[in-house]
Amino acid sequence: MHPRYMHGGATSPEIGVYAYAAAQVKKAITVAIFLIQRNRHALIGRAIDDHDMKRVLELLKNDPNYLSQTGPEEWAKKFRNAAKEKDGAEMLKIMSFYGEEVVTALSSEVDRLEKEIQEIVPGIRHVDIEAHNPIIPPP
Repeated sequence: MHPRYMHGGATSPEIGVYAYAAAQVKKAITVAIFLIQRNRHALIGRAIDDHDMKRVLELLKNDPNYLSQTGPEEWAKKFRNAAKEKDGAEMLKIMSFYGEEVVTALSSEVDRLEKEIQEIVPGIRHVDIEAHNPIIPPP
């Protein structure tokens, strides 16, 4: 450790040491920003072009809905039967199973869709499907 920073750079009682440390941090940040800008293509890759985006959106629009495959009537029947029980234990059990199945199925569906998108756009390195509502701004 350099003797200048014996008491810490940001906590030193000497203004000269503090200023020197701040200048070093600023220089490091400037170099990092420069490197990121120069290597942006290598870091994040190319953006998907309009033609490929249309193909991906068409795939997502025509993909069957999860609920249409699992049979919502079957789950509704299980929930109605559980609601007839007096203690609520059956309802908690059904809700737990339903929650686990939805999360597992959703994860599998996202993985499947991401794989299909990578087949449509072979050069793509990373696919990240996120749900968002374009009408309501994020918090």
